[in-house]
Amino acid sequence: MLQEGARATGTQEMRPAYTASSRLVLLDVLVQERSTGQPVSGLLKSDFQILDEGEFRTIAHFDAEPFLLDVILVLDMTSRVSARGVPTGESAYRDFYEAVIEAVRRMGELDRLGVVSMSANSVTVLANLQYEKEESLRAIRKALFGPVAPEKIGPPRLYPALILAGSQFRGEQELGRRRLILVWTHNRASRNEEEQQRVIDLLRARSVTVAGIVSPLKRVRAAPQPRSPGSRVPSPPLPPRLPPGPPGPSPDPRPRTEAIEEPETHALDPVVESTGGTILRPASFDLVNWDEFLGRVRWKYRLAFYPPPDLPGGIERRLEVRLTDAARQKCRNCIVISRSSYRVP
Repeated sequence: MLQEGARATGTQEMRPAYTASSRLVLLDVLVQERSTGQPVSGLLKSDFQILDEGEFRTIAHFDAEPFLLDVILVLDMTSRVSARGVPTGESAYRDFYEAVIEAVRRMGELDRLGVVSMSANSVTVLANLQYEKEESLRAIRKALFGPVAPEKIGPPRLYPALILAGSQFRGEQELGRRRLILVWTHNRASRNEEEQQRVIDLLRARSVTVAGIVSPLKRVRAAPQPRSPGSRVPSPPLPPRLPPGPPGPSPDPRPRTEAIEEPETHALDPVVESTGGTILRPASFDLVNWDEFLGRVRWKYRLAFYPPPDLPGGIERRLEVRLTDAARQKCRNCIVISRSSYRVP
């Protein structure tokens, strides 16, 4: 464990930071049980190996204590306006907002929180990265339930939102903290390969991990309006009767659940994979286990190494982090999750 500084405590002591000009490559590594998904703690520096283009590198830095978090929430606001261009109302975002509150409550006192919103029109910083989380929650509530400005209908501006969120992490990376962008979305974003690579390069350069939660909103039907006695609501007109067509195929006898396909790849997936994060697809936002989710982020191991000094900066190189043979004997059912490449500083 590093001895050059103390971890942040109630008095906010800070660990020293790496300078942006350093050639040291930082890696956040998650080791978890394959069957349960629970993070595995207690591993040592000697249990890991770093392979850079297949060549072993010396681990120059190792940390295995739980980290403080710097979190930027990126919130999808595209469903504030329906396909007909009218506000969806508070009910559509009620569960979403309650899930956000639950996630923030699971954060520690010394964790920092910021908020960015994205829609089809724009991306906006709702709250800068700060310790005061109540201010961030007030900004979220105002954005979700305040007046709705007219806007076009379309997918969220995901990549510009990630660039804006990544720009909130300024200055040097503190050793005792972990930088995380947590994207909450319920719509499929458009993908642009060039813009995607620009996002990945920025986030890697600032040692930012991206995680995502992709889930549909729960829409609550409005209560029926009371009618005065004797009033009558006209029935909608019946559709025109169609002439009989050729007999169709006989119905499929299999249960409907067997026909459900795996979710399509989201534009967020390659960014999450490239930064060593994780993406969840719960049936609804209120089903996320926040203690487990944030625990995976806090209990990641931090490793670092120096690339060969003769390598030119800016080139992309394959990367692998794995357990040693001895560690795999102790942890037979463990999997290692980390980013698969890096760009030479």
